[in-house]
Amino acid sequence: MLRESLHHFFVRLRRIAYRKGYGIHSPFAFDFVTRVIYGRLPRADRKMLSHLPQLQRRIEMLLWRVAIDQQPSFIYISEDFSPILRQQLNFIAPVQSIRQWKPDVENALVCISGASDAAVLQTDLSQTDERTKVLLTSIYVHSDASLIWDACKPDKSVRVTFDLYDLGILIFNKILQKQDYLISF
Repeated sequence: MLRESLHHFFVRLRRIAYRKGYGIHSPFAFDFVTRVIYGRLPRADRKMLSHLPQLQRRIEMLLWRVAIDQQPSFIYISEDFSPILRQQLNFIAPVQSIRQWKPDVENALVCISGASDAAVLQTDLSQTDERTKVLLTSIYVHSDASLIWDACKPDKSVRVTFDLYDLGILIFNKILQKQDYLISF
């Protein structure tokens, strides 16, 4: 536990230059980083998730902010997420199991947790709707998830990636230039 905490501390220290969107020249990416990634939920919403461990709480609050921003038609998440988050996300869009996601679903938000669910991304991503966003957690914890993250980044259909160390975000909007961002989260 102490070793993992020290590792996270040094990673955050190394990434301090990639904070708050500085150095991002794309208006879309700057807006997404400042408004969604570093945005805040209202105090009452944050309090609902306060009982969770810190890392899980940060990831679930980010997923919630992305869902609020995107207003997806469907939300696909794995079973690892808290029931409170599932309940809150149901107010935004119908929440379904990650196993039911197909890349051709329009305007979906997909959150994949762990290496076992990451195999879902080994499908053909070229069919993915351009409004869909995929969040992949544990990209540097599990070697399988890391391999899938490294395989998804150069994919032609993935236009923008945000590497937050604890998770990665894939964006498929065809209007955007191909870009990979390293963000301190």
